[in-house]
Amino acid sequence: DNSGNGLNGIISGATYTMGKVNGAYTFDGIDDKISVPGIWAAKSKGTITFWMYQAKGGTRQRVLGSHDAFEAVMEPANYLSNQFFRGSSVKSTTLALQQNRWYHIAMTWDNELKQITTYKDGLLYDKQAINTSGPSNAQLLIGHRPGSSGGYFNGQLDELRIYDNGAKHIF
Repeated sequence: DNSGNGLNGIISGATYTMGKVNGAYTFDGIDDKISVPGIWAAKSKGTITFWMYQAKGGTRQRVLGSHDAFEAVMEPANYLSNQFFRGSSVKSTTLALQQNRWYHIAMTWDNELKQITTYKDGLLYDKQAINTSGPSNAQLLIGHRPGSSGGYFNGQLDELRIYDNGAKHIF
């Protein structure tokens, strides 16, 4: 955590290596993850940004997620799905990506405007209406999602940032 908020992740298997900007974490697609407990504190709007490099596709891989809140998932057909949900209500946008290439991804949620947005390499890709509240106070898992089996991310993540209200850097 370089925000100064002390939300340091607990690393399980992921390794630190050269990345897109500086150092990145590499995930093996088998069991690597980074856990960040209590990060959300029921934020009503925010932004998640990261550089992403998928090394190998063909399976459903959870890039990051929070149980019963949201997840970014690489689907088997090589597209990134921005899924926002609480209970059984799911809103999703899909973004086609190629393997072995860096992409800058930004995902936002706003409970007041009732929408999620997805950006790729600085350009707006999609907006979706939502009828549910923002992430709960559950832990964030990077490289996986709480409450799921399998589906670990195989690739690298660099410069992961989470902003509250689009401005305050919280992670």
